[in-house]
Amino acid sequence: MLAQLITIFFIKKFFKCLLQFNALRPDLDRVTIFTDAAWKHETKDVGFGWVIRNCPELTALHYQSAARNVRLPLMAEAIALFLALQYAQSIGITKLSMASDSQQLITAITSESPSTEFYGIIFDILNLSLGFADVSFSFVPRSENRVADELAKSSLISFSIVPGSTGLNL
Repeated sequence: MLAQLITIFFIKKFFKCLLQFNALRPDLDRVTIFTDAAWKHETKDVGFGWVIRNCPELTALHYQSAARNVRLPLMAEAIALFLALQYAQSIGITKLSMASDSQQLITAITSESPSTEFYGIIFDILNLSLGFADVSFSFVPRSENRVADELAKSSLISFSIVPGSTGLNL
């Protein structure tokens, strides 16, 4: 009985969300991916998190990972966005909006004139984005990126306390 009530609740929520989005955005096949990274200065460890949403009230997918030897926080943010793009491509997403709370990263991508030390990763992001039918990059305030932020921090904490963790070796 409780399971049926919960199912009915989520079905109602889903259809309400679809109706709202249909009025606002007719291209329901477009998803938004919120990305974030948490970086630890002392160890250069980083946690990544991203959330794939096609409706503001429903989280479709979320993912987290970690890596060692990432020199700078901006590089960590760029890697998080790149990994999310790779994942989106691997599951067949063709239209997406990438959202990050790193204004510096979004500016570097959208202006297509990154600083020399970030040129490689920005080039990789732009090159990978060519494989999508439509992709956009936008800055969002940290308050709108909380779930990705929590995933990144959680991944970093778990990664840092597990002896012998290797994660991605970048």
